Amino acid sequence: MPTRGLLAAMAGATASLNFRTHRWALVAYGVGLAIAPAGLLAYLVSHHALVAAFDDVIRFTGARYRSIQGLPFGSGATRLNLPLKFLFPFLALFTLLICARDWRGSLRDPMLPLCVAFGLAGFVGCFPRPDLVHIAFAAPLALPLLAFCIRGVTEGRGSAARYTAAAIVIAVFAPAAVRLASNALGASSPETASTPRGDVAFLGRTAIPELLRRIAATPAEDGYFFYPYMPMLPFLAAREHVSNYDIFTPGYTLPSQYRDACLSATRSASWVVIDRNWTDPKTLKQVWPNILDAQPPETRRFEQALDNAFELVAREGSFELRHRRAGGDQTDCEGITGE
Repeated sequence: MPTRGLLAAMAGATASLNFRTHRWALVAYGVGLAIAPAGLLAYLVSHHALVAAFDDVIRFTGARYRSIQGLPFGSGATRLNLPLKFLFPFLALFTLLICARDWRGSLRDPMLPLCVAFGLAGFVGCFPRPDLVHIAFAAPLALPLLAFCIRGVTEGRGSAARYTAAAIVIAVFAPAAVRLASNALGASSPETASTPRGDVAFLGRTAIPELLRRIAATPAEDGYFFYPYMPMLPFLAAREHVSNYDIFTPGYTLPSQYRDACLSATRSASWVVIDRNWTDPKTLKQVWPNILDAQPPETRRFEQALDNAFELVAREGSFELRHRRAGGDQTDCEGITGE
């Protein structure tokens, strides 16, 4: 996630915050951080796309994305990964206790601000969707602080204390590690299916290989529209996705974007592929509990327009393959925005 990477980069700068002794190191670090963003900015300016990029990446995401992503902290935790849910609160308490015991010594330790900065970067990086998946992504940033806290507790207490602390950490995380190893072994030799892009494993989605075979049997020049959330499928099928938009989520996708996608589909697509898993309101509310309406008017009008313009040819699992109806037009697209 770019935001988490930026936070980690900013945390790394705390290692050189003493400008008197680390002046050139801090300058070099800052220059290194600035190279990629400066190159990206120069590219956008040279293509006269800076304003559009700001609107799409910053303004639109801030206004639409965050509002539907909220979840309780640690949502989705199971018995095996429960320690991750409490990792950040535990480290915060652990750090405060160590500093309270010897606050002068802790403040003089140059490793403390660096470890705390990385821990904060990981914690903030969990949001705006702090479920167990995103906490797991951010957890490695907190591990230096965990090591610092363990050192603070065991320092001066002999090897027995260090071994005891190591045993406790191993015992806490061993079930999750065993599960991860089992998943890794299962993924190392999965059953694969042939696609135009090579052999691919579709873990848990057994209907996709047959769907791809049906797509491969259609004329190569036919355009496709994939709805609502399968950005990889056009690539794997080696077919053109006719719309500028490949992810549609109620509350996130604008009515105008639904309308533009509808016009693209009815003008240029001969076929439509729909994954009904991601149009089911129950599924949408489970994934995004903060969605106020899982089927707002623009979504209902858009899906009705697709139904009117494309008839069902085949159903594979949750996927529908639809073909353009004779005489289909773009009339239904005009009313999607409700104007």
